[in-house]
Amino acid sequence: MSGAAAQSGWPFVGRDAELADIERIRAGAVLFGEGGIGKSRLLGVAVERIAPSSDRVVRVAATESLAAVPFGAFAGALACDLDPGAPFAAISRALRALAGDGDLEHLVLAVDDAHLLDDASAGVVLLAAQAGARVFATVRSGEQVPEAVTRLWKDEYVPRVEVRAFDEDEVGALLDIALGAPLDSRSRHRLYEATQGNLLFLRELVQHAREQGALVERGGVWSWTGADAFAPGILDLIEDRLRRLSPEVRGVAEVLAVGEPLGRSVVEAICTRAACSTALEHGVITTVASGRRDELRLVHPLYTQAVRASLSPGRRAHVAGQIADTILTVGARRRDDRLRVAVLQLDAGAGRDPDALATAAREAGSRGDLALAQRLARAAFEATGTMESELLLGDIAYWAGEHDEVVARFGSEPPDDATAEQVAHAALLVSSSLYWGFGRFDDADALLDRAIARVGPDHAHSLIGQRSQILMFAGRALDSIEVGRPVLEDPAAPIDARLRAYAGVLISQAMCGQLVAVEAELPTALQLVLAAGPDLSIFTSGGVMIANFVVRLFGGGLDEIDTLIGALHADAVRRPGDPFVGAWSLLLGRSALAQGRLAEAATRLREAASLLDHRDFRGMLPWTLATLAQALGAAGDGAGATAVIDDLLEVRAPGMHHIDIDIELGRAWAAAARGERSHAREIAEKIGRSLMDDGQLAVGAFALHDALRLGTEPSVLLDGLDDAAARCEGPVVAAFALHAHARALSDLDGMLEVANAFQTSGWLLHAAECAAGAASIAAEAGLRVREQEAARLAAALLAACGPAATPMLDQFGGRRALGTLTVREQEVALLAASGMSKREIADLLFLSIRTIGNHINHVYAKLGISTREELRLALDLGEPSASGVA
Repeated sequence: MSGAAAQSGWPFVGRDAELADIERIRAGAVLFGEGGIGKSRLLGVAVERIAPSSDRVVRVAATESLAAVPFGAFAGALACDLDPGAPFAAISRALRALAGDGDLEHLVLAVDDAHLLDDASAGVVLLAAQAGARVFATVRSGEQVPEAVTRLWKDEYVPRVEVRAFDEDEVGALLDIALGAPLDSRSRHRLYEATQGNLLFLRELVQHAREQGALVERGGVWSWTGADAFAPGILDLIEDRLRRLSPEVRGVAEVLAVGEPLGRSVVEAICTRAACSTALEHGVITTVASGRRDELRLVHPLYTQAVRASLSPGRRAHVAGQIADTILTVGARRRDDRLRVAVLQLDAGAGRDPDALATAAREAGSRGDLALAQRLARAAFEATGTMESELLLGDIAYWAGEHDEVVARFGSEPPDDATAEQVAHAALLVSSSLYWGFGRFDDADALLDRAIARVGPDHAHSLIGQRSQILMFAGRALDSIEVGRPVLEDPAAPIDARLRAYAGVLISQAMCGQLVAVEAELPTALQLVLAAGPDLSIFTSGGVMIANFVVRLFGGGLDEIDTLIGALHADAVRRPGDPFVGAWSLLLGRSALAQGRLAEAATRLREAASLLDHRDFRGMLPWTLATLAQALGAAGDGAGATAVIDDLLEVRAPGMHHIDIDIELGRAWAAAARGERSHAREIAEKIGRSLMDDGQLAVGAFALHDALRLGTEPSVLLDGLDDAAARCEGPVVAAFALHAHARALSDLDGMLEVANAFQTSGWLLHAAECAAGAASIAAEAGLRVREQEAARLAAALLAACGPAATPMLDQFGGRRALGTLTVREQEVALLAASGMSKREIADLLFLSIRTIGNHINHVYAKLGISTREELRLALDLGEPSASGVA
């Protein structure tokens, strides 16, 4: 299968740089790169763009089967007989046939896989270039190339253009277009890692995954659920190449397929130095520096799959044993060496060291590879049968979402000979599965009470910390603080206990508006996350990060939390099976919603929902769907928000009330988007007052303020918001109350002051609503200049938010116009309406003047206008503040 055939059905994207180089020179090009990365497709597009309609275009595809036949590549392209016995005459006839009725200067010759040309055909190509023809050719890297083809770029008849494999972002962009919907970040990373940007491999793998049901769409997001990057078509292509290798080089490939990456000394000890050198020369393996170690890998991850698939179980076990023994002989110096040896010995069926297996299972778990961790832990338990090894297996089963197994193993009373630590450990596992797995708060709480009584005060810290955490999730914030605080104040409490208590206490305090106390504790909590080490930190950092998020939500600084959570998300994506990747996606989406970036919020939250639908370890899917409903409702998508609420009701777990605010506000915004605004106001006000009564002042005030945004009369909300502002710390709750007062009094300056407060805290959509409200107040007072100033501020803020359709924006005329534009078009439209010239806008946005002109033309077409003055009127911005010209 050729690269062109494999990729013809896919969109052509990501080659702007290469095409720009080719179009600038216009003399032809030799496209160099690895097989399958899209050279053939680029060749076809380049020829279509460069060749004038008056030129003659001849396309030739060289093949391996015709490489030994003189003029074989041109047999199907030329309607003339070429006698190999008279090569000069044959070449002359070939050139005349290529020229057709014109001369060679009007010929465009496109040659695919030119490294496979026979010498006679290569000579024709070179002579055509020398005679003025524009030659386009593709050449696969690492192949023997005919001397005549080499001279094309060496003698500067045509330039040599390097065609690289796609990077991860480009793979994601291509797949989003090809699939018609975004791919979740973990699946995108996995597909990139498996294919390394090779478009032929990518297309084969995606097609096979779709046919097998391993690539599925959930809620508008695609996810790859396949365990391996296995596609028969790819493996056949690779095996065809590997079949030509010598037995010695094949042996190197087999060793690396079983154990890569491996230090070069290990591979040479098994396969000889000469075999390794030959494998490197043939491009079958590659070397990578890792610290002071020189490591070897197969040249592509799918080569690893192909070689492993070809090995019999007996051969694979034999090779695994060889590698393990050699690593131990050479010296297992690194932490990952211990894990690798344990896995290899398990694969080899060798003698099992239970302690080594348990250590390796914890190491795999700390890396987020739960499938491998579970396999190792199960082997350790089978080798010993001890409760300690069974508890390790239970830990991994819980994080893998196997709550039934956890309850079945540890749900009954522990044996009498169990230690206090083992009793506490089992109680933590079962209470976690009962509550987060099944939503059974009463059963989980009663179990913790019994366990606390049995283990006594010296071993109860973690159990009490667990109670604090569960109480917070149950919506009992004040109880959570009361229960967890003693653990945090006891210097004897272990790290695990303190982190559990922090997850309950800090989040509860933040929801109650006690931001100063949380800020004071966060540095210590974050230090404990680091001190916990890789075995614990991956599974105990979530609560601390959520507390950090809630503090930034009400205290300002969401951009800081975006950076932190973004780094955690990027790391989780790279870790196979890390259960937190969906949680980090959720927090990024929730932050984007708070900052008013509705389109980004919806994208992030859809991805989170897709990931959490596969594995939801802490009941976070309902929170995600509730937040997504708010984002869609604020964007005016009533049908989408309502559908999400329906999905939410199906997965909402009993006993989890910490997200009641988001669930109810999701219902409220969905109702508002459907036009049921009075019902929306009732929902928001009711949940807000309920939370205030429970002492959760910050989140209660949040809900009351959303009732204000949905149209509730300010006077109805003043007492509640004033009370919250007086008792909560941080600028955001104070802004809620100021907003209500400014609206009640139609206070223009007050509305602008609140807009500034929200903008400073990063709540841009809220700021835009306040600025739009200020513009309406100024218009009613006949203050035209101030109306225009406020309208410009509102429009500029909305440009950063994307299309929004909230009740407070209804009277802002320019909002409807902006809502029809993309985010970039909004940005350009606002700058153009302010009076800036195309050049000034281009310099400000680091774009070309031509691109800015295209954006302005699109804006005019969408708004049905043709001048800057009409643009200003459409956006209701009045006279320009600058005097630039187009």
